[in-house]
Amino acid sequence: MLLKKYAFQFQCLALLISMGISLSLWGCTASPFDAYVVSRNTHKLTVLNFDKDRQLLDVEDSPFDVGAGATDVTYDPRHRRIYVTNSEENTLSVFKMKKITEGYFKSKYILDRLEEISTDEGPVAAAVDSTHNLVLILHRDGTLIRLDGNDLFLKDEINVFYAVNPYPDAVDITYDARNDLIYVLDAAFGTLLILEGEHREYVDAINTATNPCSLCYDYINERIYITDRGDGLVSREPSLSVYKAGRFCSLIQAISLGVPYNCSEVVYDEAHNLIYVNRGLTRVYDAESLDFVTEISTSLPYSIATGLIDGTSPSLLYIGQPSSVEAFEIREADQYIRLGYVSLSAPATKIAAVHSLGCPEIISLSPLEGKPGDTVTILGLNFGDGQGLSRVEFGGISATEGDIVSWSHSKIEVNVPLMGQSGPVRVVVGNLSSAPPDGEDVKEFTVVPGRSIHVNARDGSDHGDGTEASPYQTITCALSKAGPSDTIYIHWGRYTRDLGERFPLRVGEGVHLEGCEGYVQVKYSSPGDAAVEMAEGSSLNNIGIYGEERAAGEAVPATGIICRGNVRVEDTAVTGFRTGISLESGFHSEISPVITGSDISACDKGIYVYGNVNAKIVDNNLFQNRIAIDMAGNSNYVASNDLWENLEIGINAGGRTAFLLGNMISKTFDPDQAAVGQGISGGGLTNSFFYRNCVSNNHTGLGLFTRNGYRYIIRDNTFHGNSREGLYLTGDGEGLILQNRFEWNGQNGIYLTAEHSILERNTIAHNQDGLLIMYRSDSGSVETTLIGNYIIDNIRDGVSIVGKLNDEFEETVSVRIGEAEGGGNTITGNGTGISSHNAKLYVFNNSIESNQQGVKVHDAGYVVLGSQMHPGNNVIRNNTRVGLTNYMNRLVHAEGNVWNPDVQGADSEGRYDHQTVEGPVEPEYGNNFGITGQYGKIQF
Repeated sequence: MLLKKYAFQFQCLALLISMGISLSLWGCTASPFDAYVVSRNTHKLTVLNFDKDRQLLDVEDSPFDVGAGATDVTYDPRHRRIYVTNSEENTLSVFKMKKITEGYFKSKYILDRLEEISTDEGPVAAAVDSTHNLVLILHRDGTLIRLDGNDLFLKDEINVFYAVNPYPDAVDITYDARNDLIYVLDAAFGTLLILEGEHREYVDAINTATNPCSLCYDYINERIYITDRGDGLVSREPSLSVYKAGRFCSLIQAISLGVPYNCSEVVYDEAHNLIYVNRGLTRVYDAESLDFVTEISTSLPYSIATGLIDGTSPSLLYIGQPSSVEAFEIREADQYIRLGYVSLSAPATKIAAVHSLGCPEIISLSPLEGKPGDTVTILGLNFGDGQGLSRVEFGGISATEGDIVSWSHSKIEVNVPLMGQSGPVRVVVGNLSSAPPDGEDVKEFTVVPGRSIHVNARDGSDHGDGTEASPYQTITCALSKAGPSDTIYIHWGRYTRDLGERFPLRVGEGVHLEGCEGYVQVKYSSPGDAAVEMAEGSSLNNIGIYGEERAAGEAVPATGIICRGNVRVEDTAVTGFRTGISLESGFHSEISPVITGSDISACDKGIYVYGNVNAKIVDNNLFQNRIAIDMAGNSNYVASNDLWENLEIGINAGGRTAFLLGNMISKTFDPDQAAVGQGISGGGLTNSFFYRNCVSNNHTGLGLFTRNGYRYIIRDNTFHGNSREGLYLTGDGEGLILQNRFEWNGQNGIYLTAEHSILERNTIAHNQDGLLIMYRSDSGSVETTLIGNYIIDNIRDGVSIVGKLNDEFEETVSVRIGEAEGGGNTITGNGTGISSHNAKLYVFNNSIESNQQGVKVHDAGYVVLGSQMHPGNNVIRNNTRVGLTNYMNRLVHAEGNVWNPDVQGADSEGRYDHQTVEGPVEPEYGNNFGITGQYGKIQF
């Protein structure tokens, strides 16, 4: 029966559904290719037949009525089902695919309706969670229902937007098997919600676009693509936004799609690494470089879908149009061979594409238990012809590239990884996973522990046998006897050179050192360049490692722990070295070490990361180092650490990408050097993400230098009580500063000279100056946009803008405070709300009230607070001295704002619908204009 079950290889080609039409395409090896169309007009499933030469043959109607209001269709490769959501009839229609044979060489699939499931109001999309064998149904109100994949019984439901948006307009959902995440798109506020897959725990919410309508996941490049219809304004054209996928999404690039016209759908073609977007024409982009490739000229495309023909053949591309569906064979990125078309009665307008060789399925494991390094044979289906980006996991731990012995479509030979855990074996191919819980193909593997070796400094002897009854005396001896998967238990005591230890202590591959029975201290003494060296797959737990005694403040010129490979250091204390823990890739192409729960202190550098390293540094305490964490690796995840009383830098974030989340960084300063001490320093990062950190009582909170084309996101952090700036930002990069708090900093809440920045929904309060935007010392420009910020109660300026002062105005700084179509800021209680020197300034839709001076402009510049075409809609009133002071010898455009009612020419509500002219009145007049409406000029 098992052989019959796996006697064929199913290949899904594509699925396309619309509010008018739903299209799905599939076939099997050496069989015709069929396309199934659901029409909102006829409510019928229609079958499109292709012959073995991929030529479109005919059309035949099926007997299935799916009802009006079909919104999405999803293919389930594990159970070979199709799910159709219907938002008007509030149902999920379930169809089973059956294979029929017509002659010896001809076969195809037909649909058999299984059931129709009633759901809550407004199901709009569905997705398949292959990791946990679940069907996900998304409703417009944000309710997410999960059905068991085997019997389709209700597992649970929850409104996923309850903490983010009480009135969502959910439009799309997709599942990421590689990271076990669910992505949900909300059109009401342009939000991408990220949920943990198994327990649906909230991970993050990203503000993405004005009018988002579609998303898809690209597992090859680890990206999320989101299309935005725009809002018809020049500043909000349709776009394709590209985000790094994962728990902490960050914007990579936003691609403008030009003139608005039905831009709705995005599809990823894994066979050719291409992106397809419909916007009047079907646009094609290279998914790796994001460069435009070509446009496919057809009638106005309402929908698109792609599908694999077989494991090696090119893809098919289907384009739904007002009256037909055209089929193309993709030969190259810019070569499309038209196969044919079929007439339709209604246009296709909504897409959900699936194209796979079927879900990977494990039939057997041999053996079912073994030690790290033992070879396991996995038999099954749909593994692919080679490994590529696929992977094997043992208890959630991925085998490395070096662990793979062989890989074919039906057989994998793999060595158990050194850090493998007992539990399910999982094969992940593309975005599909084997081994769902409670599924019939779950295969458990037991990692057999190695020997237990005991060491006791007080009662042991190196002539013993390493048992608990006859322990060794030195760690050095125990390490010489240990092999992969062995655990060395170190009992209470001091382990020193005098006892017989030889440094460095070399922990071999897959060997685990664990302290037990209380206080275990390894006391380093020279010679030796390190106290401990750790090889691939080794671990260290509950041990104290200390440098030899030196003069006060002088670290030992050696490293506490050198980590070369995928290692784990946990609950360990390291004190008094030049470098506490050094993470090095060595000869490995890339490593992912973990440092957690440890205390690192009194070192020149607490943790040092360099090379091809993706480090995970979590829940550690780092204090009284010169630099607590110094990173130069590829991508470093630094979360929930507590750093205090370090002298120069808390976290030095270099390398390609840094993710800093939930860290507490305080009191970073050198008492002997008043100008030294940064909580976080970032230099030349490719991409960086700073999230929910608390940076307080340092000399400077966060100092960040970004390079051209690089991007950063600074979100939900607190910068409090730093002696100088909360945030110092410079360089050529592009960044988003979102929902942070900059409070009680000694000079500026933010000092900004970066080229492109957006500040949105931050609180900037109780600083000397709230936000200082400064021209750059080089020839570069500074462009900054402020949206929805609260800039309140700063002693001097709420926003201070300083351009380069020349004989003639030169546009070196350009700032938009608020947007003409909305998104204003609250600027109140400051010495001066907005002060601008020699800059281009646009101010719209803001509340500028109860400052000593509202807006003050100096020197040269170009300032617009409103025009006839775009009224300012600013509320500028109740400022103690004056609403607007103009020290420039040029016009300030300020039409359509609300002032104090006593302003000359204003109505009873203070609205003044004329432009201002040159020069100010004297501040003691308490209003903005003279009796004639003409300003007199005064010297600056």
